Amino acid sequence: MRGRISRGDTGFTLIELLVVMAVIAILAGVATLSISSYIPSLRLKRASQELQLQIQKARLEAVRRNRFCYVEFHKTIGGNRYAPIIWVDENSNGTYQTGEEIFRQKVNAGTLELDGYGGIHFDSAQGGGDGVTFSNAATSGENAFRFNLRGLSDKGGSIYLLNNSGRRKIIDITLGGAIRIR
Repeated sequence: MRGRISRGDTGFTLIELLVVMAVIAILAGVATLSISSYIPSLRLKRASQELQLQIQKARLEAVRRNRFCYVEFHKTIGGNRYAPIIWVDENSNGTYQTGEEIFRQKVNAGTLELDGYGGIHFDSAQGGGDGVTFSNAATSGENAFRFNLRGLSDKGGSIYLLNNSGRRKIIDITLGGAIRIR
């Protein structure tokens, strides 16, 4: 009976098991490295999508409430800096008052890093040093715009986000109210 396997010949040897475990360990190490290098890109994508979503919400609120809705970057309120703060001008006076906001994203004062998005900050090499630039600004360095009652923006411009790996996302706002990430 040549083709028969006896009971003592079944199973794996110790060397075979060690080789398989070594291959699995190498594959796990490679996978971990590739995932860890991808995380900053995911955070940047998530932060830019969150800002785009909040700006779109501001546009919709302006139309829904029939009021101007402002989007301001790097605004200080009560000693804290925010980027952005989005608020609806409920009393039509053109000035922010506590309680009018619908969204606030806190930033760390020194680096303009967005809270909740580790390693994501406004690109200080763009936008006049604060990572935000808008055309038709009344004053140089003005980093705010508003949506009117029809959802149109009073200024076109860009918001520049950068991660620690040097990758950049740009959020563009057009005068027609379109908001796009590139």
